Amino acid sequence: MHTHGLRRLIASALLVAGIAPGAIGESTDLEVVHKIRQEAFKRSQVMDHLFHLSEVYGPRMTRSPGIQQAAQWVLETAEGWGLDNPHLEPWGPYGRGWSASHFEAHLVEPQYTPLIGVPSRWAPGTNGLVSGTPMLAPLDWPRALDDRRRALDEWKQAYAGKLRDQIVLMRKAPKVKEVTQALSNRLDHEELSERADAPEPLEPIDIDFADPEVPEDPDERARFLAHAPRHVFEKIREERRALLYELNRFLVDEGVRLAIYPAWRGDGGTIFPPTVGWHEKKAVDPPPSIVLTPEHYNRLARLAEQGKPCRVAVEVRAQFHEEHEPANVVAEIRGGRKADELVIIGAHFDDVGYATGATDNGGSCAVMMEVMRILKTLDVKLDRTVRMVLWTGEEEGLLGSKAYVKAHFGNVETMELKPAHA
Repeated sequence: MHTHGLRRLIASALLVAGIAPGAIGESTDLEVVHKIRQEAFKRSQVMDHLFHLSEVYGPRMTRSPGIQQAAQWVLETAEGWGLDNPHLEPWGPYGRGWSASHFEAHLVEPQYTPLIGVPSRWAPGTNGLVSGTPMLAPLDWPRALDDRRRALDEWKQAYAGKLRDQIVLMRKAPKVKEVTQALSNRLDHEELSERADAPEPLEPIDIDFADPEVPEDPDERARFLAHAPRHVFEKIREERRALLYELNRFLVDEGVRLAIYPAWRGDGGTIFPPTVGWHEKKAVDPPPSIVLTPEHYNRLARLAEQGKPCRVAVEVRAQFHEEHEPANVVAEIRGGRKADELVIIGAHFDDVGYATGATDNGGSCAVMMEVMRILKTLDVKLDRTVRMVLWTGEEEGLLGSKAYVKAHFGNVETMELKPAHA
C-alpha cells in the first residue's frame, strides 16, 4: 500500500482509538501513536486482506455465492484476531442475487476474433451456445423520461414482429473518443489553490417536486439534483425501471434469442455495462443479454450496417440466487468505561458483479479490517466500543446501511428513534 494510503489508515486507527490530537476531547497518547505507526508501516496486512476480498472472493454481488464466501472469510479472520461478536446481520427485503459461471463470445465470420464482454447482470443464461447473424435494431435511450417513453414506443412499432429468433444489437455504435491527453497529471501550486476554493452554492430553481422532470440543461440539472428530496429520486428511478421492464417484456414476447449491448463508456477493453435487469422480485427479466467493449460492439454494428456476412457465437451460464438472505458483516472491539458509546467504521462490501471489486469497494473494506487488526493486535485500551460494519446492497441503493440505521438507531422517514440512538 502506498505511503498516502498508510497515512490515512493510521489516521483512521488513531481516530477510532480516541487518541488522535483533539479526537473526541481525549488527550494524545504518543506512545500508542508510535506503536500504531510501527504496526501499520512495518507489519501491514492490508494488502493480504484486499487479496482475499478481490482475488479470491471477487466478484461480491449482493446475495451471490461470492459475497457469501467473502463474508465467511471476514468472520473467520475477525474471530482469529479475537474481535468481539463477529456475525452476519440479515436485512431485507431485497430480491434475488445473481451470478455467472461461464461466458464466451466469438466473432466467427468474416474472420475469427474473440470478443471482449461480460454477461448482463440479472439476465438469464443462453441454455447452450447461441450462434447467428446479428441484427442491428438500435434503440435510442434518452435521459429525459418523456423522450425515453416516446423513443421506446416508436422503436416497438418499428420492430414488432421482426425480432423472432434474432440476435439483436440494441444500440447505435458508440463513439470512442481519441485519447489526446495524459491520463493523469500533477497539479502545480496555483492549480491546487484554485481547487481548494469552495465553489459557490447552487442557486435553487423553481421546480414542482410533486411532479418533476429532470431538466436537460446541465446547469439546471445540477441545481435540480442539488435540491431534490429523496422521494423525487425514487420516483424517477421507479419510472425508469418501469420503462426498462416494458422493453424487456417486449424483447421476450417477440422471441429475441440474445440481446447485445455496448458498454456505455470506457475503451481499450474496459467495460461499463448498462443496467438491463434488476434484483427486485417484480422485475421483468430480459432475454439472455451480454455487453461488449465499444471497439468490438462497433465492429459488429459496422458489419451489420454494410450488410457483410457476419456470424457470432455466444454462451452464458447464469443463475439467480435466493438461498442466502442479504446480510451486513459485523465485528467489534468492546470498549471499557464508555462501552455503550459506539465508534462505527465501515465500507460497502458488495460490488457490481463483473470485476473483483478491488477499488469499489474492497480497498476501503481492507482498510477497515486493518484498523481493527491493528487496534486488537496492540491491545489498545479503548473507552468506547469500535464496531466495523461492512454493508451489502449498497450498489442497489445504499440498502444495507439504511437497513442497519433503521434497525439500530431510528427511522429517518418518521424520526422514530431506537434506544441505541442515545
